[in-house]
Amino acid sequence: MTDTTIKHIATVFPVDAEALKPDLKLHRRRSIIRDFSLNTSTHGIPGIARSQSIHNRIFWIVSTLVFT
Repeated sequence: MTDTTIKHIATVFPVDAEALKPDLKLHRRRSIIRDFSLNTSTHGIPGIARSQSIHNRIFWIVSTLVFT
């Protein structure tokens, strides 16, 4: 959301404008970890990072731990 949109929402509804802004540090950290995970040479970690469902993620975590 842009700053003008956030300010407009904060004036219309009784919410704190700072609460509507995304946490940029958290997003940046996740982005760095995800990029590393997708590009590492360890074969199981990119599978974990690419997983869309929790079942697939658990499969890749267990497989990585068992075979290392």
